[in-house]
Amino acid sequence: MDGLFVVASLLVICLGLAAQGTSDSLAWQTAVSPPASGGYGEGIVGTGSALFIARCLYASSSPEFYRYEASSEEWFVASVAGLPDGAFRTGTALAWDGSHYVYALCGARYGDTNRRDFFRFDADSQEWLRLNDTPHAQGAGNAVTWSRYDHKLYALIGSAKHSGGTSMFAAYDPATDTWSELQRPWINTDDGASLAWTGGKFIYALRGEYNEMLPTGDFARYDIATESWEDLSPLPDQEGVGDGGSLIWIGEWEPERSDTLYALSGGSVAEDPGYKVFTHSISEGSWTQDSDIPCPVGFYVGNRLAYAEGRIYCWQGSPQSLRWECSGRALYAAEIGSGSSEDSCSECLERLNSASKSQFEDVHGIGDVKASALVAAQPFSVAICSANSIEAALDAVNGIGETLRERIARYFCPELY
Repeated sequence: MDGLFVVASLLVICLGLAAQGTSDSLAWQTAVSPPASGGYGEGIVGTGSALFIARCLYASSSPEFYRYEASSEEWFVASVAGLPDGAFRTGTALAWDGSHYVYALCGARYGDTNRRDFFRFDADSQEWLRLNDTPHAQGAGNAVTWSRYDHKLYALIGSAKHSGGTSMFAAYDPATDTWSELQRPWINTDDGASLAWTGGKFIYALRGEYNEMLPTGDFARYDIATESWEDLSPLPDQEGVGDGGSLIWIGEWEPERSDTLYALSGGSVAEDPGYKVFTHSISEGSWTQDSDIPCPVGFYVGNRLAYAEGRIYCWQGSPQSLRWECSGRALYAAEIGSGSSEDSCSECLERLNSASKSQFEDVHGIGDVKASALVAAQPFSVAICSANSIEAALDAVNGIGETLRERIARYFCPELY
């Protein structure tokens, strides 16, 4: 059995209120954070019942791999047997084949001029196996998705800074362990590139931040049957798609959502933290902005969205610094179709009033003294349910100023923002 890394479960669900959208808007909930914050090589993938996170902080770091069982809300240390040190680098991309395997493009630093490492994790044997190298040098513009239409893996490989500033689109056939180069949608891809298969013959793609001076949301669709691409309406984030940009389709598990793609635009072209979530109607070809995520993503490249047990999860995967808030490792989940809750304020107060000293210390900037003061101030109460009233109650605690009161409120009560 994997080394057990059980993290205390947060029992209360916090439901989010969308600034835009409908009753179907995503309602983000606090989930059990993984053991690690982000790293230069990172990615997350869902299997329908579990999540896997791959991470290397630096190119010299030992690889880390974690499994989250959604039904029990527990994290486990998963095997890295068969992986070299520094396995996961910028552009790490993971895909689940719907059965036994997690496939991994291992990425490359800008200084890695011809890195092509490609591995597969066997969820049954708990071992990693090196497969045939990718047919193109990898980079920050890597992305992968599994297609049940033809039982192949599809990948964007490269970046705007590798192999003469080019990327490749290719298919991997596990039956023969071979790659086939296909028509590419763009000359290159970069930070925030993502792919999602949508249940039939189509694969959707975000290009990512190929121009680091100009915000872009390039979006396209690939027809597996005709081997052709079609440009679509770009993702409408004025700050562009960047680090942490992600696409996910959950129709395989949630048939009523089969017409919807979910997208995270990631950090901005100015490298600012990103909060924005969008949905794309496949039938109408239109975009809608959804509920913001409570904790920002950015800085590190890698997918942040995954699905398990009726929830879409978003892993922050950002640095542990003041700018990125929430410790860099926060995990949030959205119940599909859960909508908003009339009891959200009482749930928020319950979380604040039951929080332990160590839970308060998970909020960036809250050390031993401030955490002890917050525990001593419990229980908190408000006359009117609002973000301002919660922050005012927190501000009454000695040593908690304007910045920290908002940070604490956002951490425990994301549904109020």
